[in-house]
Amino acid sequence: MSDHYIMIASSQYPQTYVAKGADHAKALADYRQKDSEAFLMTCEAYQKAEVERTMAKFPLTRVTERFYNHMLGVLPPIYSRFSPGWFVGEAVVQRVYTQFIEHKGRYYAGHANLGADRKCWTIADIEALEASGNVTEVDWFTEDSGSSLKVRASEWRGKGTIERGNALGLTRSPTMTYDVPFRHMQAIDPSSLTTITATLHAINRAMEDCRIAGVDPDHDPAIVLLARHFATVTANRADDDSLRFACSRRMAELERFPALLTLAVRGVAHDRVAKERFHADGRKAMKALALEIGLAPGSFTISSTPSDPAIAGYVALSSDDISIMLSVGPLHEGNEVQYFAKRGPAAGQKLRFAPMRDFVRRARFAARIRRDLRLDAIVPSPAPVETTAPISREPIAA
Repeated sequence: MSDHYIMIASSQYPQTYVAKGADHAKALADYRQKDSEAFLMTCEAYQKAEVERTMAKFPLTRVTERFYNHMLGVLPPIYSRFSPGWFVGEAVVQRVYTQFIEHKGRYYAGHANLGADRKCWTIADIEALEASGNVTEVDWFTEDSGSSLKVRASEWRGKGTIERGNALGLTRSPTMTYDVPFRHMQAIDPSSLTTITATLHAINRAMEDCRIAGVDPDHDPAIVLLARHFATVTANRADDDSLRFACSRRMAELERFPALLTLAVRGVAHDRVAKERFHADGRKAMKALALEIGLAPGSFTISSTPSDPAIAGYVALSSDDISIMLSVGPLHEGNEVQYFAKRGPAAGQKLRFAPMRDFVRRARFAARIRRDLRLDAIVPSPAPVETTAPISREPIAA
């Protein structure tokens, strides 16, 4: 089943969240011990209903010019190619914006839905409103105007105060914050969070709510309760010593079968995460190989070239004596490593290749490179001679 909310008849808001992989029937049965009329609703259906409720709160309405002009300074206006007027983001429901239109010297506003089930106001809607003969003009400043849109603050989920009759529930600050109660309800009753995945998903959503609300998650009570719920979810797992042993064993397995082997088989083309892993692990392995060969720190450089998204790019090691290059992909299958000598008896010989399985066996491959490129026979470059004799400053005789 998809993600669901548990709802009750006495509230329009979700009581708790049931993740996709959870046992929905069990979660509902557990919650019905508290409320026998509880029922499941898909997250998609809830969001659609919430959009419809929000749209109904502010239908197309005539507003004053100063209301219209003042809203231009609240948030940057958004324009849509096929809709008249402009929009500002709404702090109530995603995809719901407030649309403002100027038409024949008058000004209009109302909630609009810019989601998939788009609903925006048109000039025809304005003409129909004026033709109805039942038009009330809404002013921003209620203390100066006899008419205003009656909106209770409790109907809006904006965090701040509704300033001076702001009918939209928007504050005048360019930085708008708002909070929602869902994470607190879920933290009070986390019975539907029966897996690590579901609990982590709930915490991530709660962290996002804190960010939007401008709340420090380290001091948010809902975040703390959800984090503590991890102890309940993992109570029936193995003890700490067993889990540490399992981690150590897995680390040993990864040492024997590193990710570079897998990446060499599957490739990394058009996979950003895999490509980043290839270059990070490749640089680390190349540095370890250089030290195993016997190159002194500072005598070599390691470069990483990601190149085009369609190919892996390469990781290269270069010193005065040798060059080694690592890459993966169909063109390099079985020959992921290329190496050659720049100096010494093996300089000028053919380019040598090796598979990835040899590259990850560092000690053995380092010995092979030293043998193939005859590095032991390379005479170190002489150090620059420093003269200690004083330099004559006498002019040279003609």
